[in-house]
Amino acid sequence: MGNHAIVASRVVAFTSVLALAAGAMAQPAFMDLGAGHDSSAASAIDPSGAVIVGYIAQTASDPGSPVKWTADGTWVSLPLTSDYWAGGASGISADGQTVAGTVYDATSYHAARPAIWSAQGLTVLPTITGAPPFLPMGPWAVTYGMSGNGATLYGYGPPASGPTWIDHAFRWTAATGTRDLGTLTQSPSGTYSAYSYGASADGSVIVGKSDVGVPTGPGSVSVVQHGFRWTAQGGMQDLGALPGAMSSGANAISADGAVIVGWSSLSGTALGAHAVKWVGGGAAQDLGLPGEFQGATAYVITPNGQVIAGTGTLAGSSTRHILVWSDAGVTDVNQYLASLGVDLGGLTLNVPGGISADGRVLVGTGMLNGKKHAWLIRLGITPCNADLNDDGVADQGDIDYLINVVAGGENPAGIDPDFNGDGVADQGDVDALVNVVAGGACP
Repeated sequence: MGNHAIVASRVVAFTSVLALAAGAMAQPAFMDLGAGHDSSAASAIDPSGAVIVGYIAQTASDPGSPVKWTADGTWVSLPLTSDYWAGGASGISADGQTVAGTVYDATSYHAARPAIWSAQGLTVLPTITGAPPFLPMGPWAVTYGMSGNGATLYGYGPPASGPTWIDHAFRWTAATGTRDLGTLTQSPSGTYSAYSYGASADGSVIVGKSDVGVPTGPGSVSVVQHGFRWTAQGGMQDLGALPGAMSSGANAISADGAVIVGWSSLSGTALGAHAVKWVGGGAAQDLGLPGEFQGATAYVITPNGQVIAGTGTLAGSSTRHILVWSDAGVTDVNQYLASLGVDLGGLTLNVPGGISADGRVLVGTGMLNGKKHAWLIRLGITPCNADLNDDGVADQGDIDYLINVVAGGENPAGIDPDFNGDGVADQGDVDALVNVVAGGACP
């Protein structure tokens, strides 16, 4: 059979392969998970990067429902009962089988309740539980996340005694009930707040932030926030701040509890902060910033503690970019997406909510036309030129062109047919190009 006959047969074969790839092989660098909905948020992802949880509101009048996405953007609602009219998912176990979140009761008060979705369905947890020394919480509580083993929930809500407009950090397990973790220091009026934002894989370590009273003069106290690390043995311990900084906060922790990430700021809040990490109980370490940024906050960390993601604010503006810190340095994710030709369509990337174990999949929440939008970003995708026939578009024509060149045909564009870079021009190069044209990653 001559070269042209080989080419003709392969063109037919790869037309069907292209259709298959478009449906099954495409791995786009960016996905707007909230497309087609009024608002949405992605709050967590399982370590494999296969399951994302959050909420979706279909219309402006929809209060929102807890949902679960798969990595291709397909979503399903998590069940609610008639006693609860709305909710959102905010945590997921390491095996992807158990989801934590918050539901809101159908009474006029719409009180927030911690909730768990599992194979048994929806379980709503009472907030006023526990016995000394496990202090009960007040009439409502918001779940921020779940430990990797699925046994511990954490979040915040008003204490059982005290004003309902303050919050205390809580930790829940089946054995202890909902435990009020208190605050780092007590205010004379009992009005300091605290929030728990992360847990180790086994739930034994909780991290977050707490109000702290700092004396500023005779009879004068300034209230700032400090990051904390809580254990049943040691209670709530102050993580401290960067040298010269007034405040800090902890947002996430590695699976083994050894690495904590968050922020530290010279002001009393996270505005103008620097992203930091605390390792092995040591002092806060500045993660560093590219020169064009004036501040940053670290929000999520891989289970092994090696990759950290957060947001950075560009100098002289309020514009945020997603940043990733790793052994390779700091990556500006917005610039990475621009290098791939990704058009965000006006969506701003505000806050990452979760990261996969390999550090290659990020999910989070942004804003589009004043509405929250959930998003997914795949890192490690290398830009490449799939327009092999140089006609201005990467399509079936480029696949046909490469098939012809690999089969020994003419090569007027002068391309290197070894598209996948393995040293041989063969079927593998055509397969790689089919994947890229269908929206997949470059080889």
